[in-house]
Amino acid sequence: MLKKIASRLGLIMFVAVILSVSACSSDTNGGKDTEAIEDWEDGFVEDSSAKPVDTDTVDKASEQLDPITLTVHYFAQDDFTLPVLQKAAEGYTKNHPEVNVVWKLHPRTQPVKLDQLMEPGEAQDLYWIENRADLQDFIADGLVQDLSSYQSDMGGDAYYDSLVSSLMVDGGIYGFPIVNSSMMIFYNKKLMTGDSMPTLNWTYENMIRSVRTIMQQQQLKTGLEQGGLLLLPAGQSYGGDPLNEAMTKLELNAEFRQGLSVMLDALNVDKISGDVEAGASSYTNQFSQGEVPMMVGFSQQLRDVLTLMPDVDIAPFPAGAMKQQGAGTIEALAVSKKSEHSNQAIEFAQYMSGSEDANIVYANEHVTMPLVLSDKVREAWRSSFKDPTMADRLEYIVKTNEGNLFSLNGAPGYGDAAMRLQILALDVVDGQAGKSFTANAKFDEELDRINADWAMAQEKAAKR
Repeated sequence: MLKKIASRLGLIMFVAVILSVSACSSDTNGGKDTEAIEDWEDGFVEDSSAKPVDTDTVDKASEQLDPITLTVHYFAQDDFTLPVLQKAAEGYTKNHPEVNVVWKLHPRTQPVKLDQLMEPGEAQDLYWIENRADLQDFIADGLVQDLSSYQSDMGGDAYYDSLVSSLMVDGGIYGFPIVNSSMMIFYNKKLMTGDSMPTLNWTYENMIRSVRTIMQQQQLKTGLEQGGLLLLPAGQSYGGDPLNEAMTKLELNAEFRQGLSVMLDALNVDKISGDVEAGASSYTNQFSQGEVPMMVGFSQQLRDVLTLMPDVDIAPFPAGAMKQQGAGTIEALAVSKKSEHSNQAIEFAQYMSGSEDANIVYANEHVTMPLVLSDKVREAWRSSFKDPTMADRLEYIVKTNEGNLFSLNGAPGYGDAAMRLQILALDVVDGQAGKSFTANAKFDEELDRINADWAMAQEKAAKR
């Protein structure tokens, strides 16, 4: 029993990371600082009506500026992404020697609001927040600025605009995209050859057939590690969003349930992820040992996987009857209304999100995906891989993430509801091993309970 709980918690905790989506509500003022703009060196506007000043004059005067410390508060340990962000920030401080950036972790060990973890009176300039509910708390408490007017010249392409749109609620934008995480399928080219190899436009039927064939031919017990993470993307690829039009309730149409059925049958009947019924989760390390053909993974693993396993390649999530739906999250860097250096904090956030220099760091480090895909960033991305076409596949993958379940801007409490839907789907894997999936009364009763709890969360948020 303990092994079963531990294995399930490992997968659920991973899903919790995936559901860390930065979203917001609709403050219109944002408390923007009205001080004169000091530095346009990085090419960003302070707001839609501002005009750049002579950068040469600013560069000559920079040595005379008073020292500034920008404190970035974050609330979840992330040993993969933090060093990459710190490296990108070095490009900003190199051009702004008067600025020192401090990253301060406030680990949450009990269920309290994040602002309660910070000491009274300490400097608050920026917040790196990974969780939708936590960011909504910051907005409701009036702690973060509406940055809508600062977005006009950022990115410069539809790709960046799509990332920004995931942070928009009620016409307000409360953060700059800073971390672009994506899920993908890793596969071992030694075990998957010929017609069994994934393609960019493969389908769930193609994937399941290939895994079954390889498992039979090579007498493998597992063909796809972490296959349970495909459940909700499969549903969405067949039936679209599992939400009503107001985005206040989970509603699984017949097509969404069909997609769930396709993937659940592959797990329950074909057992492509091994014997999950017995509590042996598909979350193992057999793929890294070269014993399993495929693994559902995420971008934070990319550097280590490619370093340790040179015969590994990547593929997008398969397509369903409606579309090809990937999965990923966009985290944001929010600017505090309490900042005493508001203009500098906004400019730093702009640099970290939209500058080519910062995005070249992201491209080279193979941990988080670039946010801007200019020609210069694309070339750096391609050059960073032994096989330059790896970057092309990654670009294809991240573009399939638009509109994915984990980045939908549902009503307050949506993140918890989506988590519980994922757990419910995994419960079906445990409870119906060897049987085809059917949306029975028990499944729908639990779905009703999730919606009832979500409705209560929305009522509570409305009273704040």
